[in-house]
Amino acid sequence: EPRCDATSILFVTDSPVTFLHDLALMPQQPVVRQLESTFKVDSWLSKDSQNQRSIKVARPKVVSCWTKTSVKAGSEYLYGDDSGLPTYTAPKLPVDLNKGYPASYIRKDDDEACPVEVVIQGAAQAQVAWADVQVCTFRNNLNKICLTPISPKNRWVIDACWFEGTLFLDIVKTQDEGGNYPDADRFTYYGYKFEAVCTGESDEVDATSEFALLLRIKLGNHGVIMAAEVDCARDNSGAGQQGASAADPLSKYLELKTFKLPHQPHQRARFLAQKYPRWWIQSFLAGIPTLVLGGRDQQGTLQEIQTLSVPKLPSEAAAAGQPFDAWRLLRFADDCLAWMSQHAQARAGEHLRFEFRPDTAAVHMCTVQHGTLMDRLKQVFPAAAAASLDQYQEPSSAATGMPNAAASEVCAGSNEDEEAGAAAKRARLA
Repeated sequence: EPRCDATSILFVTDSPVTFLHDLALMPQQPVVRQLESTFKVDSWLSKDSQNQRSIKVARPKVVSCWTKTSVKAGSEYLYGDDSGLPTYTAPKLPVDLNKGYPASYIRKDDDEACPVEVVIQGAAQAQVAWADVQVCTFRNNLNKICLTPISPKNRWVIDACWFEGTLFLDIVKTQDEGGNYPDADRFTYYGYKFEAVCTGESDEVDATSEFALLLRIKLGNHGVIMAAEVDCARDNSGAGQQGASAADPLSKYLELKTFKLPHQPHQRARFLAQKYPRWWIQSFLAGIPTLVLGGRDQQGTLQEIQTLSVPKLPSEAAAAGQPFDAWRLLRFADDCLAWMSQHAQARAGEHLRFEFRPDTAAVHMCTVQHGTLMDRLKQVFPAAAAASLDQYQEPSSAATGMPNAAASEVCAGSNEDEEAGAAAKRARLA
């Protein structure tokens, strides 16, 4: 499998033998060149331990949303449409999560790509001002980067391109990601089945549709446009709940998770150490405050429902003897994104690959020869978009679930240098 380092490349005369890109559904298979730069995680951890600087983080702002219809309905992206957002209803216990497997299970295509163009098109529909955006990505990529300090054995790969002052990150699926253990397909089904029984759709489990939020977040020195899939929302039809939702549009959204109930102390410790940091970063980045957990037994029967407050996950893990430094995860992401941006900007227009390799404890950067990411970005940005970037229009309150004035707010924490940089970027794009 392709690796971003010199040891993975066989040399014949003066030129490296290239190898195939491992992302599916690419029109032409690009090849990866020799390692060009590294970001050493161990060195960063050592420096961070000596100087645990503060980092500015602003609460995410909803920009827009979209619904992706199921395969049966054509797999269309409906931008600004929240029809795919289901409402949460607590299931009556117990529930056999095996029911319907595999006959009533419509799986996601393992080879289906999740290109960054989907995020760009959603942002275009919402008239996002690109001059204020340093990074554009799906949440999946930020999850991987943030968790690197506490997941040293988990390899990840992200493709990137610097285009018109923004770092665009593209998801790369690798053979290391899931599905490589016994009954993986069944356990994945349990998760989708839990979502189905919590949203009144228990007869058929269709994993091919989705609802996603498009969010503007501030992560350290980076203004980020990020897309995040959301499982469901509370029923906020009551008068008091409507007021709360208007004050905080993200308060109604819920993340649904299943887990195997731990019975022994060591199982509980492993559960806290492995699950809490991942659940926290995933929900925190999207501003979703509440997790609904479904605890199942060994046979796959849902036995209990728990509700957890996302902001309390770090303190609860620490109280149980499994602490994790949430701020360190964010500091690492800020510094890693800065390093990625620096190299991408120096190679503006090139298709780059960033890969974290456990064997070297470093993030490696390579260029992708014959890569298509730059051409794809040019195609998705119409010429008229660059000319109208300064004419930002607020998205409709129907799409965001919030008043227009709130929807158009830029994340707090910007300083004069950042505003000057955005102004210079507007001038380049105009």
